[in-house]
Amino acid sequence: MMLTFCTHLSLAVWDGDEVDLDLIIKFECKRGTPETGRFGPVEGYDPGSPDEITIHEITLVRNNTELFVPKWLEAVIRADEKLRESLVAEAMEDA
Repeated sequence: MMLTFCTHLSLAVWDGDEVDLDLIIKFECKRGTPETGRFGPVEGYDPGSPDEITIHEITLVRNNTELFVPKWLEAVIRADEKLRESLVAEAMEDA
């Protein structure tokens, strides 16, 4: 199921002003599996797997206008582990 995460950003720009933006991320969360077989025979042990986040779309909006998302910013957003944790938490609230 496709989920949407929205947050408001206030960024300082080169001339000292601040720019208000909305960051919208459309994503999917695939639930991981828990560790099993920890106290049984070793052949029954499974370390489990983490939750997986797939980001499908990143959008920046200012004054109801969609903005271009630079590749470097998209890469930073996609690599941010704390953001991924927030997306998992958001998905769990919607579950």
